[in-house]
Amino acid sequence: MAGRLEGKLAKPPGLAHFVRVTAAWREGNLWARPLATQTSGALRSAAAATHLLHFPREASSLTEGDAVELLPLSWVA
Repeated sequence: MAGRLEGKLAKPPGLAHFVRVTAAWREGNLWARPLATQTSGALRSAAAATHLLHFPREASSLTEGDAVELLPLSWVA
């Protein structure tokens, strides 16, 4: 699913990251805001996420408004 990034992200190139975000429709686009805590043990952050943002292996930074791929999450069993 296509979306837009709200804010900025940076990482070393070479590894793909999946960033927990909350996403909401605004101005005809799905905007993704990264959650403050991304550590593996942060259950509150994981539970609040509505999507995962795919941060590609080859990229080292993403800036406000960049097109991003979003993977929807469902917490319903």
